[in-house]
Amino acid sequence: MGATEAIAAYRALLRATREYFPGDKLRQAEAAVVIRERFEKNRGVTAEADVKLLLDEAREAFDFMSHMIEQLKLIPSGGYVVKPTK
Repeated sequence: MGATEAIAAYRALLRATREYFPGDKLRQAEAAVVIRERFEKNRGVTAEADVKLLLDEAREAFDFMSHMIEQLKLIPSGGYVVKPTK
């Protein structure tokens, strides 16, 4: 457990922002900033238990994005429409 897994988690989260916020460059950029800040804040963590906890948090964030976020589309009538995924 360590740097390789952290990099993989970081990349997975960034990919998830592009996938779950398609066409929403502002949200993608904001999410990328938050993700980078969290990883940078914990860059010096080396204790195995702490690293495991942080990687678990990253996995939870990924799961949240992949299962709980839906983008709404504004339609001309002024309402919103959502197309749920699987």
